[in-house]
Amino acid sequence: MTFKMSMPLSPFCNKTMNPNPVTGRSGVWTAIGSYYYEQLFGYRYDNFDLAGKSWRDLLKDMKEKLTRFNWDDDEASFTSTFDNRLGLIDKNTAVSERECETGVTSSRWKFFL
Repeated sequence: MTFKMSMPLSPFCNKTMNPNPVTGRSGVWTAIGSYYYEQLFGYRYDNFDLAGKSWRDLLKDMKEKLTRFNWDDDEASFTSTFDNRLGLIDKNTAVSERECETGVTSSRWKFFL
């Protein structure tokens, strides 16, 4: 079973801090349908150098995402031009609500602090 949830930009369970829905991809949290949010907000990398990529790559990803006919469909598949090794980004990953309530986070999560 999978479900959507709001993940804050910090390791706190306060969805009002960041109402953007997110999805899990290979154990890494990203905004639904996008890889550039992962880069910008440090869900995968622990710094803001965008893994050595140019911000122009992020902009290209964003523009291509928004030109799709179903750009606002959470379930629509999206192939990132930023890093094509990710393949199709299209699945939501279940998260234990208990983890959020207790503040215990899984080792698969990485946050920028």
